[in-house]
Amino acid sequence: MSAVFEVRGLVKRFEGLRAVNALDLDIPSGQITSLIGPNGAGKTTVFNMLSGITRPDAGRISLAGQDVTGLASWQMARAGVCRTFQNPRLFWNLTVRENVAIAIQQERSLLREMYALFFAGRRYVEEAGALLALVGLEDCADWPASRLSYGHMRRLEIARALAGSAKIIMVDEPVAGMNPSEVDELMRLLDTVRQRGLAVLLIEHNMRLVLNISDRVIVLSSGTKIAEGTPAEIRVDPLVIEAYLAS
Repeated sequence: MSAVFEVRGLVKRFEGLRAVNALDLDIPSGQITSLIGPNGAGKTTVFNMLSGITRPDAGRISLAGQDVTGLASWQMARAGVCRTFQNPRLFWNLTVRENVAIAIQQERSLLREMYALFFAGRRYVEEAGALLALVGLEDCADWPASRLSYGHMRRLEIARALAGSAKIIMVDEPVAGMNPSEVDELMRLLDTVRQRGLAVLLIEHNMRLVLNISDRVIVLSSGTKIAEGTPAEIRVDPLVIEAYLAS
């Protein structure tokens, strides 16, 4: 599999402290890569740098072979880096279908205003319906987004991410607060995204999810990568057990 992200020597400092320390990553297409570690390990800082929210202090980020180091978040999104957040960010008073149609419109139009979607025609609405069917929300299409359960909000975020010309979907703690049934549904959805050939980069504390669905697992501790391997390898790595799994 070709690498979507190639990251070399990534560094981020906050008030003199290294939140991320000389990090190297290779994130391939068609696989789920999980980034794990204890609270404060630097996971969210890595996500923010890879999605253009935070500018790295050193290092290089390549996306599909192109140097994208330091690009703004909207530029990264246009380049194919789509992400969700720990707290869902949706248009609460618009319908589920409209939320996805907006994401399609913003991807394809130079007009950034939210309500431009209403002049975009049936094509966006039809494509939104197809994405909602993919994530299992077609029966909720006409609901306001605020009516969705937490698990369904997460699905809607993923549908919105897929609305663009995504190369990678970055998912930040998607199952926090979910019951076991909702976790299983989310696992199936992430597997569907993987089967479409996209890269998935996941931050998650639910180890059942991580160890069952990941192709590769990367472990951070104090901003430094301490281990990388398959779930089977990570389960028995003594550094991981000491730093994270036993905590």
